[in-house]
Amino acid sequence: MKKELTLMLLFFSYQLVAQRNIYVDATSGNDAGNDGLTLNTPFKTIQKAFMVMIDKDIINIRGGVYSATNLNIVRSGTALNYLTLKNYQNETVIIDGGAATSQKMLNITSQSYIKIVGVHFRNSKGRNAYGLNIDGSSHHIEIRDCKISDIKTNELVENISRCNLINALPLKVCGSSPTAITDIIIDGNEIFDCQTGCSEGLSVSGNVNGFLISNNSVHDISNIGIVAAGQYANFCPGVAQNGIIRANVVYNCVFPELSVNSSASGIYIDGGHNIIAEQNRVFRCQVGMQLGCENEGKTASNDTLRNNLVYDNEKWGIGVGGDIGFVENSAVLNNTLFKNNRYFDGTYYGNFGELLLQKVRNSSIMNNLCFVRYQASNAVFMKWTNPVDLTNMTINYNLYYNDNGVNSLILVKHIGGSDNVFSYNHYLSLGYDSNAVTTDPQLLNPVFPQPELHLKSNSPALNAGWVSIDNKAGNNDFDGNTRKSSTIDIGAYESQPCPFSYRLYGTPPDGLTQFKSSQNIYSISSIPNTTGVSYQSVNKIELMPGFQVANGAVFSADLSGCN
Repeated sequence: MKKELTLMLLFFSYQLVAQRNIYVDATSGNDAGNDGLTLNTPFKTIQKAFMVMIDKDIINIRGGVYSATNLNIVRSGTALNYLTLKNYQNETVIIDGGAATSQKMLNITSQSYIKIVGVHFRNSKGRNAYGLNIDGSSHHIEIRDCKISDIKTNELVENISRCNLINALPLKVCGSSPTAITDIIIDGNEIFDCQTGCSEGLSVSGNVNGFLISNNSVHDISNIGIVAAGQYANFCPGVAQNGIIRANVVYNCVFPELSVNSSASGIYIDGGHNIIAEQNRVFRCQVGMQLGCENEGKTASNDTLRNNLVYDNEKWGIGVGGDIGFVENSAVLNNTLFKNNRYFDGTYYGNFGELLLQKVRNSSIMNNLCFVRYQASNAVFMKWTNPVDLTNMTINYNLYYNDNGVNSLILVKHIGGSDNVFSYNHYLSLGYDSNAVTTDPQLLNPVFPQPELHLKSNSPALNAGWVSIDNKAGNNDFDGNTRKSSTIDIGAYESQPCPFSYRLYGTPPDGLTQFKSSQNIYSISSIPNTTGVSYQSVNKIELMPGFQVANGAVFSADLSGCN
């Protein structure tokens, strides 16, 4: 009897923790006659799976296009068994919003331990159309390897007063409860081709404490790409804080109505606290990266932008400071900025600079490599919108260079409603950048459209940076390689004889180029026909989408690497 009781208890315990698989198949499924519990008896629609879903279920969706609107997850998982919605064995799953308007394609409110994996959400239209929405007091939510596209307002924002009306939100995390949203992971997704009005492609705002936004591709958005925001009194009140925005690729974020907004950023920290944005690549947006605060009397504080690549953006590369609120106790460290400020309307060249400083105090701008675009007769390396708003700033150990030499480097101060131009020597006389470098940084191939911005072995940026006492520059460079513990390099890359890994995005220069790694090489490079390139890595060489070798080029790869 005792043995039988023990077996019964074990069976009951198993029943408490076991997860149930539910299957959905648009081709062979049946909502009326099937139970959805095996591959041979799947449901036909996702809606049916949601109707029978219980805590900890795994919903496996077979490949196909599913018409679904306003899917609402009202169950949770546990720390050991996440409730999961996923594509079955990497099959292509598309959830299409169809003709419905102003919908939330998938909504999660005050639930926990949920994973959404490998699903493409597309086609949600109208004002307040959503792709994915997470709000309330949700926690431990993961969005991985999904696609979100064609989330569109279908209206232009013709004046600023319509900003509150015309919005579409592809992926929104809104901390709307007094209890913070926590432990959010958004990793490996692609968000693209979205007309968002005055909203953003990927937004974390309000009372959110603890999030990771990593390895996403966000592009072709009609406003800001990625934002972490706070300090707003009404919608999503509270402060986004203690987050990391890492290793994302963001491009083509452009607001179409220039009279309303002409400074859509690739990545924007707006009033956030204790947020790190690192190892991101941002290009061809109106602004590269912005650390600011849009609310009067409020601040963004203890934020860090480090080890990012920022290039070919229309206005400034990196901006620090709000035009209303302040940024304080923050740092911009070891970024590589390459030929931003490309604005030209046929008559007027932009005076925006690689770095734009607005209302900033008690902050550091150090170890940044700025290859400055030369336009007309000047190269704007930095702009201050109002010098009296800059207090207790540490600006040093940066590198500024343009093809026409140090004499064409200029600082722009916006004073009394107009831009005033000052020489680089005037800038030095103010006590800034006494340890700066102004010679050619010797980048591997500084040529558009795909610049390769690693440092050559003779670069003056090598060992020319400064290591902060609190190590805000971080332990790893853009590639993920270890920073030196003593003197570090200027810019996003740390040169070393045998790097752990390479992340190669640009075009190698003419001639023979070797990349040797002790572990991994990831590449979307374009190899031109005048080039010979070899990749040698001990562990893995991954040629990612976009990699191409022109006819006549010599390319080789082998798992040997260096040690």
